[in-house]
Amino acid sequence: MSHVTLAQGVPIVLSVGSWDQLEELTVALQLMINSNDVLRTAVQWKGLPQAFQIVFRRADLPAEEVRLHRDEDHMRQLRDWLRPARQSMDVSIAPLIRVRAAAHTSRKEWYVWMQFHRMVIGQKLVAQILQRVDKHFDGSKMMRPRIIFGEDVLSH
Repeated sequence: MSHVTLAQGVPIVLSVGSWDQLEELTVALQLMINSNDVLRTAVQWKGLPQAFQIVFRRADLPAEEVRLHRDEDHMRQLRDWLRPARQSMDVSIAPLIRVRAAAHTSRKEWYVWMQFHRMVIGQKLVAQILQRVDKHFDGSKMMRPRIIFGEDVLSH
Protein backbone atom coordinates (compact mmCIF):
# COMPACT_ATOMS: atom_id res chain seq x y z
CA MET A 1 0.00 0.00 0.00
CA SER A 2 1.81 3.12 -1.15
CA HIS A 3 -1.08 5.33 -2.26
CA VAL A 4 -4.69 5.64 -1.20
CA THR A 5 -7.24 6.73 -3.77
CA LEU A 6 -9.44 9.58 -2.68
CA ALA A 7 -12.80 8.20 -3.73
CA GLN A 8 -14.11 10.20 -0.76
CA GLY A 9 -11.65 13.04 -1.18
CA VAL A 10 -12.40 16.72 -0.86
CA PRO A 11 -11.06 18.67 -3.85
CA ILE A 12 -11.85 22.38 -4.13
CA VAL A 13 -10.89 24.87 -6.86
CA LEU A 14 -10.47 28.53 -5.95
CA SER A 15 -9.71 31.62 -7.96
CA VAL A 16 -7.31 34.33 -6.79
CA GLY A 17 -6.58 37.64 -8.47
CA SER A 18 -2.78 37.65 -8.51
CA TRP A 19 0.47 35.83 -7.76
CA ASP A 20 0.71 37.82 -4.49
CA GLN A 21 -2.74 36.63 -3.47
CA LEU A 22 -1.74 33.04 -4.31
CA GLU A 23 1.31 33.42 -2.04
CA GLU A 24 -0.90 34.80 0.76
CA LEU A 25 -3.25 31.85 0.35
CA THR A 26 -0.38 29.37 0.75
CA VAL A 27 0.88 31.32 3.79
CA ALA A 28 -2.60 31.12 5.36
CA LEU A 29 -2.80 27.38 4.68
CA GLN A 30 0.70 26.81 6.11
CA LEU A 31 -0.22 28.75 9.28
CA MET A 32 -3.29 26.53 9.64
CA ILE A 33 -1.16 23.40 9.18
CA ASN A 34 1.38 24.66 11.74
CA SER A 35 -1.30 25.17 14.39
CA ASN A 36 -3.36 22.01 13.87
CA ASP A 37 -2.08 18.51 14.72
CA VAL A 38 -4.65 16.81 12.48
CA LEU A 39 -3.31 18.68 9.47
CA ARG A 40 0.23 17.40 10.15
CA THR A 41 -0.87 13.77 10.17
CA ALA A 42 0.33 10.96 7.89
CA VAL A 43 0.28 7.16 7.96
CA GLN A 44 3.56 5.27 8.17
CA TRP A 45 3.96 1.52 7.64
CA LYS A 46 7.28 0.87 5.87
CA GLY A 47 9.51 -1.21 8.13
CA LEU A 48 6.84 -1.28 10.87
CA PRO A 49 4.84 -4.29 12.05
CA GLN A 50 1.61 -2.38 11.35
CA ALA A 51 0.46 1.00 10.06
CA PHE A 52 0.58 3.95 12.46
CA GLN A 53 -1.00 7.38 12.20
CA ILE A 54 1.74 9.86 13.04
CA VAL A 55 1.60 13.59 13.77
CA PHE A 56 4.68 15.41 12.52
CA ARG A 57 6.11 18.45 14.30
CA ARG A 58 6.50 20.20 10.94
CA ALA A 59 4.80 19.54 7.62
CA ASP A 60 5.36 21.88 4.68
CA LEU A 61 2.46 22.43 2.29
CA PRO A 62 3.27 20.85 -1.07
CA ALA A 63 2.45 23.33 -3.84
CA GLU A 64 2.93 22.83 -7.54
CA GLU A 65 2.53 25.21 -10.47
CA VAL A 66 0.96 23.72 -13.59
CA ARG A 67 0.07 25.20 -16.97
CA LEU A 68 -3.37 25.38 -18.50
CA HIS A 69 -3.55 24.64 -22.23
CA ARG A 70 -4.23 27.88 -24.06
CA ASP A 71 -6.37 26.19 -26.78
CA GLU A 72 -8.64 24.31 -24.35
CA ASP A 73 -11.52 25.65 -22.28
CA HIS A 74 -10.18 26.60 -18.83
CA MET A 75 -13.33 25.52 -16.98
CA ARG A 76 -13.19 22.08 -18.62
CA GLN A 77 -9.56 21.77 -17.54
CA LEU A 78 -10.45 22.78 -13.98
CA ARG A 79 -13.31 20.24 -13.87
CA ASP A 80 -10.79 17.67 -15.05
CA TRP A 81 -8.73 18.37 -11.90
CA LEU A 82 -11.73 17.13 -9.88
CA ARG A 83 -12.05 13.73 -11.56
CA PRO A 84 -11.73 10.83 -9.07
CA ALA A 85 -8.84 9.39 -11.11
CA ARG A 86 -6.81 12.52 -10.26
CA GLN A 87 -7.46 12.31 -6.52
CA SER A 88 -4.76 9.88 -5.43
CA MET A 89 -2.50 10.97 -2.62
CA ASP A 90 0.47 9.35 -0.86
CA VAL A 91 -0.81 9.15 2.74
CA SER A 92 2.70 8.60 4.11
CA ILE A 93 3.56 12.25 3.43
CA ALA A 94 2.21 14.99 5.73
CA PRO A 95 0.29 17.18 5.44
CA LEU A 96 -2.61 15.43 3.75
CA ILE A 97 -3.34 18.64 1.85
CA ARG A 98 -1.98 19.43 -1.62
CA VAL A 99 -2.13 22.61 -3.68
CA ARG A 100 -1.78 23.02 -7.42
CA ALA A 101 -1.96 26.43 -9.10
CA ALA A 102 -2.25 27.56 -12.70
CA ALA A 103 -2.33 31.01 -14.23
CA HIS A 104 -5.19 31.93 -16.54
CA THR A 105 -3.60 32.28 -19.97
CA SER A 106 -5.09 35.70 -20.78
CA ARG A 107 -5.97 37.30 -17.42
CA LYS A 108 -4.06 37.94 -14.19
CA GLU A 109 -6.23 35.38 -12.40
CA TRP A 110 -4.83 32.20 -10.85
CA TYR A 111 -6.74 28.96 -10.28
CA VAL A 112 -5.89 27.00 -7.14
CA TRP A 113 -6.79 23.34 -6.72
CA MET A 114 -6.74 22.29 -3.07
CA GLN A 115 -6.93 18.60 -2.31
CA PHE A 116 -7.74 17.37 1.20
CA HIS A 117 -7.62 13.73 2.29
CA ARG A 118 -10.86 12.73 4.01
CA MET A 119 -9.01 10.28 6.27
CA VAL A 120 -8.05 13.23 8.48
CA ILE A 121 -9.94 16.17 7.03
CA GLY A 122 -13.73 16.20 6.90
CA GLN A 123 -16.16 18.81 5.62
CA LYS A 124 -16.22 20.64 8.95
CA LEU A 125 -12.44 21.08 8.99
CA VAL A 126 -12.41 22.12 5.32
CA ALA A 127 -14.98 24.81 6.19
CA GLN A 128 -12.80 25.91 9.15
CA ILE A 129 -9.74 26.07 6.91
CA LEU A 130 -11.57 28.24 4.37
CA GLN A 131 -12.89 30.49 7.16
CA ARG A 132 -9.35 30.87 8.49
CA VAL A 133 -8.13 31.74 5.00
CA ASP A 134 -10.91 34.35 4.79
CA LYS A 135 -9.80 35.81 8.15
CA HIS A 136 -6.20 35.89 6.92
CA PHE A 137 -7.33 38.18 4.10
CA ASP A 138 -9.24 40.48 6.49
CA GLY A 139 -7.45 43.79 6.73
CA SER A 140 -5.61 43.04 3.53
CA LYS A 141 -6.13 45.11 0.41
CA MET A 142 -6.30 41.85 -1.55
CA MET A 143 -9.58 40.28 -2.57
CA ARG A 144 -10.54 37.04 -0.86
CA PRO A 145 -10.15 33.81 -2.85
CA ARG A 146 -13.39 32.74 -4.52
CA ILE A 147 -14.63 29.14 -4.76
CA ILE A 148 -15.16 27.99 -8.35
CA PHE A 149 -15.77 24.27 -7.74
CA GLY A 150 -16.40 22.57 -4.41
CA GLU A 151 -19.03 24.77 -2.76
CA ASP A 152 -21.30 21.71 -2.66
CA VAL A 153 -18.73 19.97 -0.45
CA LEU A 154 -19.28 22.61 2.24
CA SER A 155 -23.07 22.46 2.11
CA HIS A 156 -23.35 18.81 3.21
